[in-house]
Amino acid sequence: MPAWHAWLLAMGTIFVAFCSSVILNYGIYVNNTLALQMRVAYSGLIFRKA
Repeated sequence: MPAWHAWLLAMGTIFVAFCSSVILNYGIYVNNTLALQMRVAYSGLIFRKA
């Protein structure tokens, strides 16, 4: 295997790992943001009646 081919495979692997990490972390961020908004809304409903 030529050296450039090995470098291309290595860089491709690193790029794919980076992209999947960014996409996964964005999904977790969106999920946590939605959960926090729901928690604040439910707390507001509960304490407004008390």
